[in-house]
This record gives sequence, C-alpha cells and structure tokens, in this order.
Amino acid sequence: MRRKSDGKEVAFGVGSDGSFHTVAALDELDTRTVQSSGASFFKPRPSTPQSYRILSWLGQRVPTEFVVPMEPYNITHVQPLGADVLLVCARCRRRSDSDIDENARVYARDGRLKRSFVLGDGIQHVLVADDQTIWVNYFDEGIFGNYGWNTPLGESGLVQWSTEGKRLYEFTPPDGLNFMADCYALNIDSSGSAWCCYYTDFPVVRIHAGEVRGWEPVVEGSSCFAADYPYVLFFGEYDNRQELILAELLENGKSRRVESFIPTDEDGVPLRVERATARGNAVHLVAEGTVRTVTVSACLGAG
Repeated sequence: MRRKSDGKEVAFGVGSDGSFHTVAALDELDTRTVQSSGASFFKPRPSTPQSYRILSWLGQRVPTEFVVPMEPYNITHVQPLGADVLLVCARCRRRSDSDIDENARVYARDGRLKRSFVLGDGIQHVLVADDQTIWVNYFDEGIFGNYGWNTPLGESGLVQWSTEGKRLYEFTPPDGLNFMADCYALNIDSSGSAWCCYYTDFPVVRIHAGEVRGWEPVVEGSSCFAADYPYVLFFGEYDNRQELILAELLENGKSRRVESFIPTDEDGVPLRVERATARGNAVHLVAEGTVRTVTVSACLGAG
C-alpha cells in the first residue's frame, strides 16, 4: 500500500496484528548537535517541541491518523499499544537519579498524552507483543553506557517491559552463548517467542517462556529477520545490504543457508529498499513510498 508523504517520516512500525504505523514530523527536524570538532550527536529533545502526524492502516482499510502537538522528544520508534500508540525516542539522558528523560510516550488516538516512562538509552528496536508487553533491544551505547548512564537499563541487551515501564525480563545468555555487545535484530512471532541476533558472534536466539535457545550464525550484520521455525528470513548482511537470505535452523544447533534473493518490483527491477522491519513470519520492505511484504513461506515456495 502506498503511504501518505505529509511531513518527514521518522518512524515506521508493524503491530502484532500486521497493522502498519508511521510517524511524520510536521516541523523542521532538529535531531543533531554538531560540535566544533565536527562530531555529530543525536539530540533526545529538539530545541522546540515537535508536532507529529501518526498514520495507521491494516490491509486495504482506510488509514486513520491523528496529530501529536508539542511533543518534547525526537521520536524514532512507533508501536500500537492496545487502543493507544507508543512513541519512543531511541536516546535517553540521565542527569541524576531524579532527572531522566522519559523517552517512552503513550498517546491516545486523539493526540492526548496518557503517560510516560523510561526505557533507557541506546534503543535499537521496539516491539509490542500480543500480551501488550514491550520488548526492547539495545545497541552498544545502551549496553555499555553513555548519556549519563553508568549502569544502563539496557545492559543485558534485551529487556521485556510492562505497559507502565516495569522490567519483566532481562536476557541472560545460557552456556554456549556470549553476552550481547550490540543487539542488531529483534522479532516476535505468533507464539509470543522473542527472537534476536546480536554482535559479536551473531547467533540466532529464541526466547520462549524464559527459556533461551541459540543456533550458530547464519549471517553477520543483519538488523532484520523474520521467523517461521525452523526457518528464518534475513534482510541484509555486512556484504550485501539489499539481499534476502533464507536459512534453516537445525535440531543440533547448527544452521544452513537455503536460498538468497534480491527483492524486485512487479517488473523484476531490483528494489532500492529504504528501510526494513520484521514481524513474525514476514519482512516488510519500504521502497519508493510503498510497503512490500515478503513471507518465509513465499520464499520457501520460490526456492
């Protein structure tokens, strides 16, 4: 489905029901601080509040939208949260124990802020599961600390939160798996299992009911993969950012590549994918203002 292009898109997310959600900034972006040395850093808060348009749609239904005025944070992630919408800023400054950016923002669909809480700094992805818990994975700065965090909330690399911002689960690697130094990819499947892939070894990991299982690396450097056990479908890796890679997870903890594909449009022309996200058994590719969905089963049929 082709999306509206009003404003500058800053976030794109997929809900557990397959719904799509975009956030567009309506005012001029103010997201970077540039030092005299030329170094550039992301700003959690713009100098003046930003207004956002949130657009949501499911299948061919008419999209719904609402505007959030005067939001004090630079929004980078969006997820549906029950009847509401969760907006998140990836960065979070801690100035003291009592002065921390509340970078998780829950809005009613009339643009009213209902509550806010802290999800920590260095957020890579945010996914809300069917049970309304919030899964967050973190990149290296959110794991090792920056922006005033000596003991980061995301130091485990992957945390499950309640809708009120209470930690429910933190990743602990079992024997045979290393700790997370940078959690590249996150997914939640239809069974409620969380899946991730992380630096440095890039194992494929499934967390179900607190039990953790890992498989040997399939690709290195992908930040997006779908899961339909025993198959996984990655988009991109270090050596090829525009390729889909289908792999099988074996019972002995090993894995094997099955096939690779270059995504194309209806005329067979390779897509220039601008962003990709995975949810359950599907990878969603955004290219030229259109969302194209590729499922694991479709790739199995094409292989």
